[in-house]
Amino acid sequence: VPPAQLAEAQVLAQQLLLPLLMRHAPAMGARGLANATWALAKLEVLPGPAAMQQLVQSLAAAVPAMEPQHISSVLYACALWQQQQQQLVWQPRHQEMSSGSAWSSSTTSWQQQQHPAEHSSTPAAARRAAGIPAQLLDSLLDAAQAGMASQAATAAAWGPQALSNSIYAAAVLEQPVTAQWAAAYWQASSSSMAAAQPQHRSNMAWAAARLGLAPPASWMA
Repeated sequence: VPPAQLAEAQVLAQQLLLPLLMRHAPAMGARGLANATWALAKLEVLPGPAAMQQLVQSLAAAVPAMEPQHISSVLYACALWQQQQQQLVWQPRHQEMSSGSAWSSSTTSWQQQQHPAEHSSTPAAARRAAGIPAQLLDSLLDAAQAGMASQAATAAAWGPQALSNSIYAAAVLEQPVTAQWAAAYWQASSSSMAAAQPQHRSNMAWAAARLGLAPPASWMA
């Protein structure tokens, strides 16, 4: 996306999407919340502390009703926000002051006010600075494990995109996964590998290595 178009979209998200989201978040349901969260993260727009707290509360309440695509989209959005927070910290100061993007203008001042002594160069620190609680990530990963381990039709909904985004996000967020989670992941993904695109496969392999997970021989076949 050209920078000018991105900046315009960020302004619209700040002026229209965020206020609507904060007003209607409790009633938006799992799909609406997941889509809005993903859209904000893709536009590099991070809600301020109060808005993020409300969004996190609504997301946490909606987790039990989330489908695979919702779970993976929210996990992926959290990973994007964390990465953007880390990039923001390393921006030269003159770029921070001159940038017209919604990301730089809205989060730099917040970070300086709320975390003046904390550097967000590590994933954990960046996650805290972005306002993403580990409890939400744990809840999302637990829901993913339950869905992937299911023998019912729900398991079939874990297609390559959702599987790739989920494990990639866990690796970027440096969120440890259990042996049970890994077993459920290999079980769900083994039947989806035939439909996986090269990008899915490469993201899965990178994330598995980053998390220290060894795929079973059947998965590698």
